[in-house]
Amino acid sequence: MKWIKKNNFKTMKEYAEHTFKDFKNGKDRSENYEIKDQNKAADLLYKYKNKPVRIIGDYDTDGMISVTILMLLLKIGLKFSDVDYFIPDRILDGYGANPKIIDCLCNGMLLNGKHYEKPDQTGLIIMIDNGIAAIPAVKKATEYGWEVLILDHHLPLVDENKNKCLPPATVIIDPHAVECGADFVDYCGAGLGYKLAQYINKNLVALGDEVMQKICGLAAIATIGDSVKLIEENNGTYGYDNYLIVRDGLFYLTQNAGRTTGMYVLFSELNEKYETQITAEDVGYFISPTMNATSRLCLYGAEQVVDLLLQDDDDFVSAKEKAELLVQNNEDRKKYTNELIPVLQEKIKSEHLENDYPLIVTGDIDSGVLGLIAGKLAEIYNTTVIVFNNSNGVFKGSARAVAGENIKLLLDEVNKYIEGYGGHEAAAGVVVTADNFDDFKNAIQSIAVKPENTDCKYYDFEITADEAMQELSILEEYAPFGAGFEEPVFKVNFKADLIKGAYFGVIGKNANVLKLFNRKANAISFNPDMIQKYEELGEPSELVVYGRVTANIWRGEKSAQIVFDDMSFI
Repeated sequence: MKWIKKNNFKTMKEYAEHTFKDFKNGKDRSENYEIKDQNKAADLLYKYKNKPVRIIGDYDTDGMISVTILMLLLKIGLKFSDVDYFIPDRILDGYGANPKIIDCLCNGMLLNGKHYEKPDQTGLIIMIDNGIAAIPAVKKATEYGWEVLILDHHLPLVDENKNKCLPPATVIIDPHAVECGADFVDYCGAGLGYKLAQYINKNLVALGDEVMQKICGLAAIATIGDSVKLIEENNGTYGYDNYLIVRDGLFYLTQNAGRTTGMYVLFSELNEKYETQITAEDVGYFISPTMNATSRLCLYGAEQVVDLLLQDDDDFVSAKEKAELLVQNNEDRKKYTNELIPVLQEKIKSEHLENDYPLIVTGDIDSGVLGLIAGKLAEIYNTTVIVFNNSNGVFKGSARAVAGENIKLLLDEVNKYIEGYGGHEAAAGVVVTADNFDDFKNAIQSIAVKPENTDCKYYDFEITADEAMQELSILEEYAPFGAGFEEPVFKVNFKADLIKGAYFGVIGKNANVLKLFNRKANAISFNPDMIQKYEELGEPSELVVYGRVTANIWRGEKSAQIVFDDMSFI
């Protein structure tokens, strides 16, 4: 693997100061970023304060939190009289709104064992984190006499002439699909829900600090979980709204006013430290996957998650039972995926698929983890991946794109072979019938061009181990990091110190963690391959390691450490 310097900045400080050059130019508060059609959405909402409002969400972290935000906004903040929600099941319903769901909500019909009473009057359907591609569902709702509000961030469908096809909703807020005058574009669905609440709170009616703080904290989790850009750059000008949502939301999540009973108990079950401190990394690696797991493994599991997030009473016993179930589901999910990945790797090897682009893999895979598996394989093979299962002659797939590829636009090019699809640049879902599957595979692989330098890795800045603590201070000053403002990778010229007669140690419960000693900043790798690689290099005391600079707290003392994934000779 070849390592290449990623940018022209010499230091992290120089890069950060450049990136935040517009921060104090009136853009250091989230409310200074506006979506100018929010007034239309708010006006539409208020028409239905005392009429039926039905929310349709999605079953991922963003979708579940989007629904939770709207429930807090409408029921708690605005005291709407008749609000309910429906989150599709991954397997039974598939992604997003469809005409059957509309029948269920508007006309009281039975759907997969779920039944809603027919409302006594027409009302408002809100589709959040979905809807921009739900043309048949929106048409069905309007036929019933209901109005539709869409709060979505996905790309629209296109026809054979590449013209956008938009659903006939009353109001659409989707900065990726319609020109709505957004100062910032790359919100997730929950981010759009927060912006609507923020507009109402600022311009129409005070919702109260507690409601707004809870909504902001939830939006922070979804923004991290959905990997949307924290910072945008457009013609040399930077926008920071997702960064602000995450920064402020992570703080609110540690305050009693900024979290419901259910949120507090879930965080406590995952890690006691989350009661006082939550980082973006905690959300990305632990909190968001735990929320996702129940919707992946359980029938209508997403609604169980929303139920816990909304619980805000003194019944800590029931909240703990719900939270324990979510945590156990995530453990089951990890076990399943960890066992499946090697099987699929062997299949890829035996069928000589390693160099296919995109890499298309089929298997007996639970529909709930297709996206996770696609993401894992994309990371392992450093390529765009689409993973399918086959159920009754229908191939259901999930795609994850390598940097430089836009999977949604790629699917647009071959949509004549596709039964249904939707998504954005980095990820998409797709359904293909068995009759069209081979044609789909041949077509997409014939037009896709693998981006250059996918066999390379990139580092941002070069330092020595002695400089790690100084870099840690700068990182903490500018955190949080995420998509669009990634945590930097350092090339560290490392010189090991002799401590108790050794330059290194192999540690961990399973003796699979390599630790290189340095009195200023130890280097540690949780990649077991590094042990063998270090041995092959001859166990040098001077070498280069590539990784992140993080904080290590030991007996109340903080020091810098380098968490690395690769090494080489100096």
